[in-house]
Amino acid sequence: VQIKPVSLATCVKTSIKNNQFFLIRNQFEIHLGDLEEVVYTDQQWLIYVLDQLIANAIKYAEDSPYLAFESVRQEKGIALKIIDHGEGIRLEDISRIFEKGYTGMNKHNGTYKSTGMGLYFVHKILTHLGHGIEVTSQIGGPTCFTIHFMDNRDYFNL
Repeated sequence: VQIKPVSLATCVKTSIKNNQFFLIRNQFEIHLGDLEEVVYTDQQWLIYVLDQLIANAIKYAEDSPYLAFESVRQEKGIALKIIDHGEGIRLEDISRIFEKGYTGMNKHNGTYKSTGMGLYFVHKILTHLGHGIEVTSQIGGPTCFTIHFMDNRDYFNL
């Protein structure tokens, strides 16, 4: 792990490029909001996390697939929001989606087999890096994953 100042715009754009084949194939509409923030993290691990979240958005996309990214400055740091308009996550599943092997009860478009490991790894990696993650969703509506980066510049004496 190599923690250093990292541009959110660079990480998001790299992850979109990593997934461009499936995003184009599934005709995703991509919206990039304000991503000019710099956070302290490991760039490669953050890109992996974003790849997992984009892969899930693709996997559970419905008509008119949409992905939006934006950073928001908060009192204790920066939040990166990743919003998709897929099939949504059932309320009773939200508290368990980061559990190892949990696949939930959604229909998964009938195309993909879920292992329940993607979001488990996302949570594990972000926790290891000292970041938080939360999710809000509703069936048939938008799902928003929010990654919280603490303002830890002082820790790095910058």
